[in-house]
Amino acid sequence: MMFKMIKRFGLADRVTPAGATRDRRAEWASADEAHTHFRNRKTFLHFDPECLRDYVTLGTVPSPHGVRLAFDPAIESRIYRTFPHGLAGELPNLRVPAGFICGRESAEARRVGLSTTRRHFRLVRIPGGHLFPFERPEAAALAIREMAAELMRTGGSERGKLHPE
Repeated sequence: MMFKMIKRFGLADRVTPAGATRDRRAEWASADEAHTHFRNRKTFLHFDPECLRDYVTLGTVPSPHGVRLAFDPAIESRIYRTFPHGLAGELPNLRVPAGFICGRESAEARRVGLSTTRRHFRLVRIPGGHLFPFERPEAAALAIREMAAELMRTGGSERGKLHPE
């Protein structure tokens, strides 16, 4: 309900990444310059070095001035602004087993709270922040494989954790 009101009053840019995404730098003179830019940003500080290199290599395209992001920050910003609200009411109607994996140190996961998530999903928290798959790709892949196997085995009937929080 709160997010619905935030959107209605045009405040999504203040409480979601929409504002920062809208103003994100999108072009660099070279891939090396882009890599240096991201490596020094707070969001990317804990990225696995190979993941950061892949992010730059696969997330940029040649441009007349060097390289630019392969995605349009304005579109990403619109996605954040229009993220659906009221999903909690839909969760009991899930017809397939579902899980949710998040970083144990994720401020975003703590901010939205995990009590509803725990009620409707098998929840796993692994070391890392909000972008844990980029920080610890091997641990993220293992958590996904384990969760998929567990959900297939139990059919999602057993809620709870696969790993201690």
